[in-house]
Amino acid sequence: MSKFYLIANNLALDLVNTMIVDNGRPVDLLQTFADFLGWSVEAGIITKKQALRAKSESTKRDEVRVFDLVLKFRDTLKSMTYDLAKGKTVPQASLDRINEVLNRKNGFFEVRRTSDGYEKQFHPEFHDMADLLVPIAESAADLLCFGDLSQVKKCENEACVLHFYDISKNHRRRWCSMSACGNRAKAAAFYERKKEAGN
Repeated sequence: MSKFYLIANNLALDLVNTMIVDNGRPVDLLQTFADFLGWSVEAGIITKKQALRAKSESTKRDEVRVFDLVLKFRDTLKSMTYDLAKGKTVPQASLDRINEVLNRKNGFFEVRRTSDGYEKQFHPEFHDMADLLVPIAESAADLLCFGDLSQVKKCENEACVLHFYDISKNHRRRWCSMSACGNRAKAAAFYERKKEAGN
């Protein structure tokens, strides 16, 4: 079972969701560069084989440098996410940081035949492990430019810190996930109704 919460419908928000609260205490799910590689694999940014190669080819110094960039970029995205969830404008400093990461993009496009015709697919090239942040920055840019920003929401469980982009049909999603906070809220409401009925 994964230790990461890939529930946000957006890579940038999923990276923000690597900071959680467990039993009322903050927990950082990214403790090491290896954790970030694991998250990148689960998020579909790279394959397990690419992660193993990156780990074997990296120096400790590279890992420390890139991991520091990851944590700083997550802080930028966290600030952006909190602002969006509160209906505020994203500060220019956040946009500048996203653009700085986008500027790292390298790769090539390829046209491929599909069962329906053709598709254009971009193949990223990772010359530096910090380039792993590019797809996350693109996800943040797509959210800001093409998303309905009113649908960036925080889980309604007050004890939960997870955020998501609501793509539900009626835009009524309330919880990070039904299996976690949603079921707890339902159980608490059921308990309250039962308690009131007993009085």
